[in-house]
Amino acid sequence: RTAGHPCIIELHPPWVIQNFTSSALEVQLIDPVSSVIGSVSVSSGASDQLLAVDLRRELHFRARANPWSPAKWTETVLVHSASRNPEVELVVEVPDSDGGAQSVVVEVTKDKTTCGFRICLYNRYWLLNLTGLPLKFHRMVGAEYTPTKTLANGKPFGFDAKDDSLEVTLEGFMWSDAFSVEKSAESLTIPLVCNDNKQSQSSRDLVTKAVPNERVLLDVSTSTARPPFDR
Repeated sequence: RTAGHPCIIELHPPWVIQNFTSSALEVQLIDPVSSVIGSVSVSSGASDQLLAVDLRRELHFRARANPWSPAKWTETVLVHSASRNPEVELVVEVPDSDGGAQSVVVEVTKDKTTCGFRICLYNRYWLLNLTGLPLKFHRMVGAEYTPTKTLANGKPFGFDAKDDSLEVTLEGFMWSDAFSVEKSAESLTIPLVCNDNKQSQSSRDLVTKAVPNERVLLDVSTSTARPPFDR
């Protein structure tokens, strides 16, 4: 201590969990001896702390979406060990109720001031429907399609792989051409063309009364996330 300068003694939590994904998550920290030693539910855009976790322990991590439903856990992954680099970044697949999964980045960093650790969970990409229409989408991962999901208006869906292609549709319309996340950074327009069969006509009339055209145009653009979701 320097004479004339008071010392400030601060007390900090050893672990802070930040959830910057598009959905609420339940997070557990597990050690090889005591099983689950820390559990917390964190809303999207929020953070919480774990106080009962010793920094000297080897710790594993797992998470699940929507803690209020019987969702499946992710695989258990190592996030802290005295014998490895304290800062890691990895990707886990968080299962959802539709049989699909969201890719979530798990970023572990050490605070140089407090010596505590932060686990930041985030999606590299968010897909957001601002059309007012009940769109559906799936991703092409390699040569396979992910399960089709409904993209409700204003509710985002998070994913990770920038090399994936996306296809969208509307009830009674054909699937759009595939477009990549990287190319959408340049802004593009994708058309949805209606099906001709009578069953599709009936389905289309139920959901697109405000869209009398047989062709719908969707503009695709990207922007940088704003706080608290920026990385």
